[in-house]
Amino acid sequence: MLSACVSISIDEVLSKHQTDQRTPLSVKLSQAISSLSAPRQRFVSNACLTIQAPNRKPYHIAAPTVDEALKRALAYLIEHNLLGGYHLVFFTDGAKSLHQAINTLFGFFEPLIIIDWFHIAKRCGQLLSQACTGQIEEKRVLLDRILGFLWHGDVDGAINLLSSILNKQDDAVRAALYPKQQDAEDADSAEDTRYIPKIKNEAKLTEFINYLTGKEPLMACYSVRAYRKLKVSSNMAEKSNDMLVAHRQKKKGMSWSQDGSSGLAIITAFIKNGNMERWLTHKQFSFADEPLICFNDPTNFV
Repeated sequence: MLSACVSISIDEVLSKHQTDQRTPLSVKLSQAISSLSAPRQRFVSNACLTIQAPNRKPYHIAAPTVDEALKRALAYLIEHNLLGGYHLVFFTDGAKSLHQAINTLFGFFEPLIIIDWFHIAKRCGQLLSQACTGQIEEKRVLLDRILGFLWHGDVDGAINLLSSILNKQDDAVRAALYPKQQDAEDADSAEDTRYIPKIKNEAKLTEFINYLTGKEPLMACYSVRAYRKLKVSSNMAEKSNDMLVAHRQKKKGMSWSQDGSSGLAIITAFIKNGNMERWLTHKQFSFADEPLICFNDPTNFV
């Protein structure tokens, strides 16, 4: 029987890529001409992961790739016996590559993958701004209604509202936007003043509908989770991203190699987790609370 949940938030952070090597001025022009058609790496990437387990402080992991971060997370969970009797809940931004990596490594444990509420709200706001006309206050009414549907797990309600806008069904849009308007006479008198969204970019509106349709299996009933005091977002991961990478590496004028960026992020994670002193003084590291000694390990000379 599952007794508790372990929340794992994971995200990728980009920093500006540094030129791999400096070249003499005499050859810069010829290299620039020859590389016009070749794609240039503009950013280096780090995967930041935060594990929140019952009765334990958050544990931060930084790695150059998502796969490596997940492997280290698996090591931490094994060391702390957090795989048996615990339900794994992953919070992501909805990227398919993240979900595939999680299912590849943790599929046996049947984890629950949930799209972070912050990313849903942000993405919906972006798509709505591009898809529909209206003043900021007017579009806020529409956005609040859509987010209200999603907060309560009614993804179909949000899709039906957007489909009504796409098909120019004003009566259906009005009924969905103003459900509390019960008096028919009041409704008729207010009809001309109430905001009815119009299409600004049909392709973006279709993209909005497809986004909700595709992400529906990864959306939870966030209101119920909030009521039960369960996590609904990866806010701890966002804080971890800023703490491990962004605060130090994304300042004006900074650029990094992949090795330098990843190395600094890993060192910062060591410090935040309290592992650095043990490593510097004893050259010991373990995901467990105390370093494990395996007496049958031929490389162990303790």
